[in-house]
Amino acid sequence: MVRRTLFLWTSLFGVLLLFLSAPAAAGGIWIVAHQDVEVATITRTEAANLFLARGRTDSQLTPFDQRDRQLRERFYREVAGVSAASVRAHWAKQVFTGRGRPPAMLSLEEVERVLSEKPGAVTYVPAGQLPEDSKVLLSIGAGE
Repeated sequence: MVRRTLFLWTSLFGVLLLFLSAPAAAGGIWIVAHQDVEVATITRTEAANLFLARGRTDSQLTPFDQRDRQLRERFYREVAGVSAASVRAHWAKQVFTGRGRPPAMLSLEEVERVLSEKPGAVTYVPAGQLPEDSKVLLSIGAGE
């Protein structure tokens, strides 16, 4: 009985540690565009302004958000320093006042197709998952 209880507690502790360390082990994020896009790199500030439609951008880039909620929340937290709730509030205000609409959403499976079909399309992916015929404009997080 004692061995069984000890085993259960040890297993539970291991699962808890794995769960808590998952965000830290998640790795970085790459902002990517098709390899033919004229823009070579962008800064965090430029990326935040682009994806949140802040101010005027001279760029011909069109941002696309990810459907993956965890990736999207991590992206906005690391690039713009804002929470998911702040992003939702920002876009609610922009839509209500007629100043803009949030970026269209796409899945990781759609990234390669969208980048090749839409000139100037830009999105973010987990680091290490560079779609074919695309390039990294900004690396965020692990191994910056």
